[in-house]
Amino acid sequence: MIDPALIQTDASSAAPLVRLSHEAMACTFEVWIDGQDRHAAEAAFDEADRIEQELSRFVEHSDVSLLNRCRSGETIRVGIEAFDCLKLALRVQHETHGAFDVTCSADSAIASATTRCPPPAIRLDEKDHTVTVLRDDVRIDLGGIGKGYALDKMTEILSGWGVARGLVHAGQSTVLAIAAPEDDPAWSVSLRHPAESDACLGRVYLDRSALSGSGRSIHGGHIVDPRTGQPADGPIAAWALAPSAAEADALSTALMVMTSPEVEGYFENHPEIAGLLAMPPAEKPRLLDFGMELRPHP
Repeated sequence: MIDPALIQTDASSAAPLVRLSHEAMACTFEVWIDGQDRHAAEAAFDEADRIEQELSRFVEHSDVSLLNRCRSGETIRVGIEAFDCLKLALRVQHETHGAFDVTCSADSAIASATTRCPPPAIRLDEKDHTVTVLRDDVRIDLGGIGKGYALDKMTEILSGWGVARGLVHAGQSTVLAIAAPEDDPAWSVSLRHPAESDACLGRVYLDRSALSGSGRSIHGGHIVDPRTGQPADGPIAAWALAPSAAEADALSTALMVMTSPEVEGYFENHPEIAGLLAMPPAEKPRLLDFGMELRPHP
């Protein structure tokens, strides 16, 4: 729900933008760098590939695949990437009252309307960096947080190469702004209309922050409420603005299934996070803005 074709800055930068793309995690990653060496972007893409090998449930030797083969009571030591993602996922799961749950895959939830994924399904030990599986039916899927996590790690690589200004994004789901090009106040990111591919709802300014979006028109029935196993039937689209791309990625998914009181309570308790919900009807959605500061599109 973030249109990469409409990512733009508000002014003409003094230095040209280098824009490179790479296929990973079933989407197109892009790096926009303000007058920097292309090798920095290539190193960032290598990091995305490496993280995919650690987090994907479709990679046989990944930590996630190993966990999904564990029986109840088994404990294994995992890498930093998997541990960090699971730690953040469990925190978001707690803060959203179970609306985000990486231990209940969309495939298994859709299979039965009675599917339930009661927490906790895993236990983390930070001292030993281990994960203990607490049920036989655990199926971990980091698809709702992995792309954002990859963007966070890619920006660390870019920083190591001396890149101070730039932007990275993962397809139409998540974008992370390092800092705006010189002489520009911020990156201007347009939000696509959830029902009209050639129209935009408005724009959001990003500077050292991340924005992620989810929507029924693009993602279809894969967004389900892990507490009920039912497809999302509330907002038609949702966006979350957060300090990290991984957190924004997870929250945009959770907002699709949270109840109105849950959404209001979440933003009251998390002033550092902003959100936007597009409510039915799809043709002319009613927008609920929680500090997003959506600006008109030029």
